[in-house]
Amino acid sequence: MSNKIFNDKRKTTKKILLDTSFILLSFQLNLDFINELKATLGNVEICIYDKVLEEIKRISSERSQRGVIAKITYYYIQNLINNKKIKYICKENEETTVDDLLLKEAIENDAFIATVDMRLRRKAKKENIRTIYIRKTKKRIEID
Repeated sequence: MSNKIFNDKRKTTKKILLDTSFILLSFQLNLDFINELKATLGNVEICIYDKVLEEIKRISSERSQRGVIAKITYYYIQNLINNKKIKYICKENEETTVDDLLLKEAIENDAFIATVDMRLRRKAKKENIRTIYIRKTKKRIEID
């Protein structure tokens, strides 16, 4: 699907649900995903669920390069939430995996899922959910 379809900047707000993999890779590649998403889709509401933030926090405790990136990312995302650039959604009573939560919420809210997780992208495609991913070689966001 071509990105040109979404560049019409219509007033309709597109809801985007962030996955851990997308956030971490964005940070690792020094990609400003908020501005990229706005430039690609126009008017967007970027959302992060408590389970995704918890996953980033858990990864931040690892003693690895990934753990260091996750720690920095965690504080950066907290700042974006505090400055209302990302909407924080609490679903603490949900007894489900992050992937299943994102799929369920995307279906219910007609939302995009931003992920680089191939397994999640395949599941989303089966459910006719649009996904946003990062093309590493070009350091840009693309839409399925």
